[in-house]
Amino acid sequence: MFRKWQSLEDEGGNDNTRNPNRLSDNLRNAVPASLPKAKKKRKKSLRLKYLGRTPGKKSRTGKEVINRMKAQGIIRSSFKGTEFQASNGKWYPLSEADMAHEPMDAVKYWNTTGRKHGPKSKQVRKWMLDSNNYTLDHYSSNRSAGAKLKERYKPPLG
Repeated sequence: MFRKWQSLEDEGGNDNTRNPNRLSDNLRNAVPASLPKAKKKRKKSLRLKYLGRTPGKKSRTGKEVINRMKAQGIIRSSFKGTEFQASNGKWYPLSEADMAHEPMDAVKYWNTTGRKHGPKSKQVRKWMLDSNNYTLDHYSSNRSAGAKLKERYKPPLG
């Protein structure tokens, strides 16, 4: 019997390459089980491009911020571990803290001062690594505040 997927030569059943069931088996065997995934290159944010990374809590800058806040009574040790008082007045574990720019936000600094010196210049990195420009805040408050800013990064001057 002749079927749509068979050629006339296949009538005898010798060549099964036109059989859709056999074809899928052949393809399954021909394709490796795991293909390497193409990595999408992420576009670097203007924040990282112009200012560089924010220092972590365990960096020299972060330790200076923690020591300053301990002296102010904003960081305490309890039976739960080390806690900090966030901008909303509640106490949270130190693990939930972000390094937040204060008194001036990073985008405001860049747009008023940093862009005059250029991306990641000595002056810009000095400002980024100055512990007086940071406080610890709960990650949700810090990220929410950053998202609410109407200001955007302006291009460098010169």
